[in-house]
Amino acid sequence: MSIELWSQIRPGLFLGGTYETPLQGDRWAPSISPDEFQTVATFFDGAPPVGEGVKELRFGFKDDESMDIDFGTLRQVVELIWQDWVAGKSVLIRCEGGWNRSALVTAMVLMRNGLDASEAIAELRQARSANVLNNRAFESWLLAAPMTEFRMHEARDWS
Repeated sequence: MSIELWSQIRPGLFLGGTYETPLQGDRWAPSISPDEFQTVATFFDGAPPVGEGVKELRFGFKDDESMDIDFGTLRQVVELIWQDWVAGKSVLIRCEGGWNRSALVTAMVLMRNGLDASEAIAELRQARSANVLNNRAFESWLLAAPMTEFRMHEARDWS
């Protein structure tokens, strides 16, 4: 089975994995340019950095059943991703393979945008692969979380 490194979920919102980039001297070669993405959210600590001019949010956590994740920090990162995406920036959400960690976060972004968990999961599986969220702990957590979990940062008019 072959799958693209990145899949477009919605205009400007991409889900994917990470590829190896060769070292140039003692540095990684830039893997992503601002022509591709203006914001990259990385959830795999082994991912090479993005190129100059690309905003990168990095928050590594394990793809396992333990759910040992700092959800307060994760919610903050989701909010930043969502803000950039709705502002019209091209956003890539990536992990190692583009199946679980990045899918969990992308589902949270879609839920922040108004979908329920079932709709978000179905959209990711349709756009990327039926294998998305094969970490059933991640899927179960999404399905059990109340919508208020994702809508707590509603836009406010401060004028």
